[in-house]
Amino acid sequence: MANTVPTVVDCPTVLTRYIRGFRSGMVQSLVVIGRGGTGKSSLVREHFSKEMAGWKVGRISAIKFYLHLYGNVDRPIILDDAPNIARDLALAGLLRQLCETRPVKTVSWDTQSRLLKDIPTEFETRSRLILITNKWMDSHPEVEALETRCSLIRYEPSVESLHERARDMSGVERVVWDYVGAAIREGRVHRVNLRDYILATEDYRIGVDWKGPLEAKFLPDDIEDLDSDREVILAWARRWPRKTFALRDLLMGPSRFRGGHADHVRRLLTEMVEDGVLVEHAPEGRGRGRGRPPASRYSLRTQCRPKPSVN
Repeated sequence: MANTVPTVVDCPTVLTRYIRGFRSGMVQSLVVIGRGGTGKSSLVREHFSKEMAGWKVGRISAIKFYLHLYGNVDRPIILDDAPNIARDLALAGLLRQLCETRPVKTVSWDTQSRLLKDIPTEFETRSRLILITNKWMDSHPEVEALETRCSLIRYEPSVESLHERARDMSGVERVVWDYVGAAIREGRVHRVNLRDYILATEDYRIGVDWKGPLEAKFLPDDIEDLDSDREVILAWARRWPRKTFALRDLLMGPSRFRGGHADHVRRLLTEMVEDGVLVEHAPEGRGRGRGRPPASRYSLRTQCRPKPSVN
C-alpha cells in the first residue's frame, strides 16, 4: 500500500461506528480489510439489508458491475469478498468514479457492449460504496487513487472481542463457547475466527473429536513464536493431528530443536506421555535382531465422547 496506511480497528464496536457513519452519510466511502471469519460482512448486514442496499458478493466483471450500479442508482453499494481490482482496470475505474467525494457522481462506460441494450453509457448517482475484502489490492495507480477517496479500515479484532461476539451466534453450542473462553483465559488462543465455533459445534454434535482441531486453529502462524519448548512440541503435533511422529521428526522440524537437543526433547516427550498429553506407540519386537531398535512414535491423546442424543 504505497500512499495510504489503513486505520487499525481491533473491536466490533469501533467498526460499527464506521458503518453507522457511512449509513448516516458522514463517511463517504468505506473499505474494510480483514481475514475471513471475523464477522466483517455480518456487521455490515446488521445495518444494511438486501432491501436497503445493492449487495454484490464475490467476483464480478466490470460491465456487470456497471449494470449493477445503474440498477441501484442512489442506493448504497456493498461489494463483498471483492476481487483484486488491480487486475481489472475497468472495474477499478468504475470504483474510482463511484468513490468521488462530491455528492453526485458521474459513472460512465466508454466501450460498446450488447449487455447494455437500452442502458445509457453514462449516468449520475448519489450511491456510495462499502468494499469488504480479506486482503488489500496489489499496488497500482488505480488502487492508490481509490485509497485516497475512501476511509481505509484494517479490521483485526482481538480474540476476546470475537469470543464475546460468538456468545449469541446461532449454531454455537455453549460447551464449545465455554471451552474457547477457558483457552483464552489460559493464554492458548493466539487467533480464532467465528467459523471455528461453528465447525467445532458440528464436530461436537456428531460425536467426533472437536477439541483437537479447534486447538490447532488457536496456534500462531509461526509456532516458533511460542514461549516454551513443550508448547512448540504440542503445537507441532497439532498441525498434523492425524499423524504419528518420532523424536527424529521433531529434531528435523522446529528450528529450536535442531543441533544436539535430542536428550532434552526426549525428556519432554516422556513427561508429556506421563502427563497424558501424548500417547507413545512403542514398536513391536523392540530389542529383537541386530542393529538399532525402531524408535517409538507419538501422537496426541484425543478424547472421544458418545454422540449426544437428539430429541
